[in-house]
Amino acid sequence: MWGSGVLVGGSGQAAVLALHRATPDEALRRRSSLLTLLEHVLLCYRLLLTSPIWVRYFLSMPGSFIPMSMAGFYFACKMHLVYNQMGMIFAAAGVACQSEALFGKYASSDEVMEVGNSCAICQENMEQPVKLSCNHIFCNGCILEWFERECTCPMCRAEIKPKGLTSHSDGTTGLLPQIF
Repeated sequence: MWGSGVLVGGSGQAAVLALHRATPDEALRRRSSLLTLLEHVLLCYRLLLTSPIWVRYFLSMPGSFIPMSMAGFYFACKMHLVYNQMGMIFAAAGVACQSEALFGKYASSDEVMEVGNSCAICQENMEQPVKLSCNHIFCNGCILEWFERECTCPMCRAEIKPKGLTSHSDGTTGLLPQIF
């Protein structure tokens, strides 16, 4: 039963790769954010896939109190996992729609002018400037490329974490069976 979630995940990712042709660097990042969103949607689907089977199993057990309490406990645990996964989906959707930056927030033009319009990484005018939690500002493309190697600020080496979003940049799906 868990295998169908993996099959859907692979075919969904293949569809995104086929439909969203990437040419320049920005298009590659856009495709990566779409794949991350798809990955989190499919992980939520995998969480919900086995629920009816287990609830039916618990309720078919003899007796009334123990099976009902086991089904209730299972349902509470499953809803907690789904709630956490929905938070990841909303974070991934915010990044895919580019209303939020994956790391930090988009800097205003006043903040960019305050530090000079030059990115410390590429030494050119900033494109889509992002302000990190340590208040340093970089081009969105430059800082995303930097974070592929190291998750610290290039200026002060402060550890920077994404906004609660695990990025699956290679588009892989975990093959761990969905037992419960």
